[in-house]
Amino acid sequence: MKLRFKNLDALFEYVLFFGTILVLWTPNSYSYILPQGFYGLFRWFQYLVAICPAALVIVKKKVNLMYVLNCVFCIILMFSTVIYHGHIHKCLNYVAPLIGTVSLIVLCIGSGREKELLLVFRYVLTAYILINIATYFLFPNGLYTTPKVIRLDDKPNTFLGNRNAYKFYGLMLILFSYLEESLKKKQKRVNYNMIAALGLSLLMEVLGESLTGSIIITAIALYYFFGDRIKTIRKIDPRILYFAASGIVAFSLIFLAVGQYTGLLAMAFGENITFSHRTFIWVAAEEVIMKHPVLGIGSQATDVTFVFLQNVNCHDQYLEVALRGGFVALGMFMFIVWTGMNKLSEYKKSPIVPFFAVCIFAAMVIDMVECETYSYAFLSYFTAMAYSWRYSSLYAEKRVGRKKKLVLRLT
Repeated sequence: MKLRFKNLDALFEYVLFFGTILVLWTPNSYSYILPQGFYGLFRWFQYLVAICPAALVIVKKKVNLMYVLNCVFCIILMFSTVIYHGHIHKCLNYVAPLIGTVSLIVLCIGSGREKELLLVFRYVLTAYILINIATYFLFPNGLYTTPKVIRLDDKPNTFLGNRNAYKFYGLMLILFSYLEESLKKKQKRVNYNMIAALGLSLLMEVLGESLTGSIIITAIALYYFFGDRIKTIRKIDPRILYFAASGIVAFSLIFLAVGQYTGLLAMAFGENITFSHRTFIWVAAEEVIMKHPVLGIGSQATDVTFVFLQNVNCHDQYLEVALRGGFVALGMFMFIVWTGMNKLSEYKKSPIVPFFAVCIFAAMVIDMVECETYSYAFLSYFTAMAYSWRYSSLYAEKRVGRKKKLVLRLT
């Protein structure tokens, strides 16, 4: 009887995790096609679900610095929106997935439920990617097309209405599949889940015609299969990777700010949309940011952003954060990433750290040409994992324990 009751508890836990993640992420993908009333109810349910894990982190006393920083980041975005008379409801659309997912990560890892959480993440992310790939082949002109979708997107063959939103999940699937296998006592010689994650992610990037994403996923795949032979990379401190990515970001933004040289990128890369069209969006975004440098223009409706940029977003995560929340929000965003990388450096001898740090570095690079349009959450998910990762905490505690035993023997 006890075994059956435990199984029911485990089943309920998995169902709860699945439901929470689906509600946090799904509503943003169907804003164009759901009836307004039903979509509104779905949104309010999303907000409620986001509050629950955030409240449980406090009640269960699992609060850490990463949780606090993400809460502050969300408050900055909401304050900016209110100041500039934006739509606070639209801001919640961005904030809810961020705070809800980060809280769920912190809560589960702090409570020893990381295995269950990673398993659910892997299934959900795999399903999203498979849906993306299926819609590309089944609906070449898009699963649905409306004048608004065509106006706001650069191509009609949209994945569930937004071609870029799910593309980020490939990198998340790769990292979470890797971490899930690393926690197993008996690791398989061949991690089929990891191979599937790499293959599906690369296929989705290629179908989405993402030059940057395809190159980065390929590089990560090569590092995964041959990384043990590259001792130099494995010994790099995660903080060095952070500074390297930050330097590339700073140089690119200054280069774009000059403006007159952006045409060189278009000439060098031909008709590739990453550099032939988005350079003009980046320059336009910088102009708006310099007019509202402190708090940005707030998380206003997509139509408002389209007026400023002639596009739905900045196609650059850093510019997007600065546009929505000014340099205050951008500084907080970069500090969140730094906190995760700095935490990884504290237990850099742990075998999971090199690949973990490389994934965050890759995320920082790809964020220079892409933007998660609905939550700003991508790097926060990664850094929340890095900061509160229980496996590495136990690794650090084990080292401390050895020192204590040595002292006891000497006395």
